[in-house]
Amino acid sequence: MLLEENGFDFITGLLRGKAMGRMVEIKPMDEEFILPRCLHAGPIDTAAGEASESVESDVPQHPWSDETMRDLVARHPDFGLCDAGGGWAREFMREMIRRYGTCALLAWEEGKVVGFIRFYAMEIARMVDERRAGRAEPILDPTLACEPQDDAATLWVHCVMTSRPYTGTTVEVGPTSGGDAIFRTAEQAGARKGIGLRLAKALIPWAREHGWKRVIKVAPCDVDFFYGIWGGGGKAFWEKVGFKVIGTIHRPQEWSGADMATLRAQMADRGMTEDEVWTFYRMAYET
Repeated sequence: MLLEENGFDFITGLLRGKAMGRMVEIKPMDEEFILPRCLHAGPIDTAAGEASESVESDVPQHPWSDETMRDLVARHPDFGLCDAGGGWAREFMREMIRRYGTCALLAWEEGKVVGFIRFYAMEIARMVDERRAGRAEPILDPTLACEPQDDAATLWVHCVMTSRPYTGTTVEVGPTSGGDAIFRTAEQAGARKGIGLRLAKALIPWAREHGWKRVIKVAPCDVDFFYGIWGGGGKAFWEKVGFKVIGTIHRPQEWSGADMATLRAQMADRGMTEDEVWTFYRMAYET
């Protein structure tokens, strides 16, 4: 039986409802359609074959042992938990689906993926991060996550992304922005339609049903630039879902001149200080 409009149906794995007047379905990603790509170029049209299969020749057969996974990560210095890791990132997600049921919820509208939320077992995220240490920007900064003894039954949210991530960029984008097209307004980007919030809220009953005791997310402050760059809401976004702050860390960063210009403009608009901008929040939801 389907629950209320914004309820999750654990029999069909479907969440139906309108988001700002749009009919959107939220379903767990399965092996029929695995999406390692991001949405920087906009929604993914599955009918147009935009998510074609691609598997590297050295990807081993499933199931993978933990040692196999460690070896794969160690041999692929560019490995990421999305399409940045190359064709075999799809196979990593396939392994996660077989182990845990899924590693993403996808938002569908008229045959297109218009949003997703990706998440992984904390033990897996930490394993990947440790193997990449010193070779690339960390996927998971342990100082921003939960302590190692809390790894068991903890789910880590990697990102939330809808349509085209909106950064509020008004100048030429820099390399950190991935060279994406500039969207002058949130409406042009497809942001602020309520889909991201519904994806985050849908994750909670899914996690509870599958035995996860805790869901965590590292959240920045609430500025458009961070929402777009990292594919996830800020502190206020996750508080709307029911997450609580369990810790903070101050971590200044530096990007390209264009990116920093955008960020500083947004800081000024909101009257924020440097300390506020570079405070990151460890957010947790106890299921």
